[in-house]
Amino acid sequence: MRVTEVTKRDHVVDNIQKSSGQLQDIQIQMATGRRLNKTSDDPIGAARSQDIVTTIYSQKQLLQNIVDNVAWLQRTEQEISHINEMLGKIRTLALSQAGSDSNEESRQMVAREFSAARKSLFDTGNARARTLYLFSGIKSLSPPLKTND
Repeated sequence: MRVTEVTKRDHVVDNIQKSSGQLQDIQIQMATGRRLNKTSDDPIGAARSQDIVTTIYSQKQLLQNIVDNVAWLQRTEQEISHINEMLGKIRTLALSQAGSDSNEESRQMVAREFSAARKSLFDTGNARARTLYLFSGIKSLSPPLKTND
């Protein structure tokens, strides 16, 4: 088989162009610090890279959800503690008036305290965490307690 000078030259030029393209790819990788600069560099590697990025974002979102839920639960626990304190205070006041030694003045005072406690319990029932109401269940954008005028 005869190999002509033109075939040799074409072969050398083709090898030089391939080497130049590979050198350019390596220089781009060094300049950017990334192995994958375009999807065609390594399609399987690009798919894996995208999967990793998606996993990282979903993990960050899960972490943020956990932080938000812990804050929600802490706020709810605070409000429930306040409700328990108010109910204990109301119970004590009611028991103090159950005896025969209460008079009209003490009953008026206790009635005012009951009214203030009622308002406080109403406000606590409509407590919010940012824009959402704590105790309104699935309708967290609307207040759970409303006044009847």
